[in-house]
Amino acid sequence: SNSGGVKHVGDIIYGNQPFKPNDRVGIEIDLSSNPRTATLFINDVEQPLYVINIPLRDGYRFYSHIIHENQSFTLAKLESRTIALRKGTANSKALDWGQKWVGEKQDQKVETEAKDDKEKKKCEIQ
Repeated sequence: SNSGGVKHVGDIIYGNQPFKPNDRVGIEIDLSSNPRTATLFINDVEQPLYVINIPLRDGYRFYSHIIHENQSFTLAKLESRTIALRKGTANSKALDWGQKWVGEKQDQKVETEAKDDKEKKKCEIQ
């Protein structure tokens, strides 16, 4: 399992669903939108963190890294589409390409979520 974080320049930003073995992960680069966007999909579900201001280039490179033994991935499809799949989600957050990303550390996020859960429970009791 992973953290669901996204990293470019600066901190890892958390907020996407972690993906697991056998999940289908996709990325959509929309060069016709303004600003140009990159959106991640896990099992066809759009993820809330997406990247804006993707530079216009003749080609793009994608990479992944594997840190555990006996893990692998398969590139199943590479295609060009005329209509973007990205619709936006209720909690979408745009991250600006080329800018330094500043976010909470993973342990701070977990602590914040636990605190939020306690506060929600307090509200439910009242």
